[in-house]
Amino acid sequence: MNKERIKVGKIVTTHGIKGEVKVVPLTDFEERFNRGEKLYINNKLYIIEKSRFHKQQFCIKFTGYDDINKVSHLVNQFLEINKSDIKNLPKDRFYFFQLEGCNVYTSTGEFLGVLTSVKRTGSNDVYIVKGEREFLIPALKKVVTKVDVDNKRIVITPMEGMLD
Repeated sequence: MNKERIKVGKIVTTHGIKGEVKVVPLTDFEERFNRGEKLYINNKLYIIEKSRFHKQQFCIKFTGYDDINKVSHLVNQFLEINKSDIKNLPKDRFYFFQLEGCNVYTSTGEFLGVLTSVKRTGSNDVYIVKGEREFLIPALKKVVTKVDVDNKRIVITPMEGMLD
């Protein structure tokens, strides 16, 4: 992945024989998949010709790709945008790429590990934190009490039994 880009979707399979792919979105901004939007796959520019949402995924057809054989190599690849194209978020909201790599501490100062990824569960996101052990931290305001992405530091107040 290019460090100047962020992932907004992952191609999980082809769809039909006319060059469509199914994409799992990794963004809350569904307009990223509108007709005419520009996305990168392995540093190559792709333009969305048409798109529709179906069963928690997008079916996307790229301009100039009219055959399954032209898109089958894209399966398991990530769709990216330039970081300069990201939208500003409200205070206390963060992009996954801003959280990944943050050191995670308890409110008593105990270092738990590094946030390596964020898992979407539907009800709330879950932070995957790896240190001496792996921890699954629910992204809830009562648990995640401080996020400082500039200093790559997150403080949590664990619920009872969460770190056992």
